[in-house]
Amino acid sequence: EIANTVAEAVDPMIDMQANADYRRQLVRVLGARVLSAAFNDAKSAREAS
Repeated sequence: EIANTVAEAVDPMIDMQANADYRRQLVRVLGARVLSAAFNDAKSAREAS
């Protein structure tokens, strides 16, 4: 849900290589991956202590 909110809030540049919709989807996917990795790291650190 957070990644979707961020993707909707960005105003990406448009050029010949990628349109705005593609860039928003990229933000959505990469944002979700980063948030998932951060959550898993925090969970692992908590379980280790």
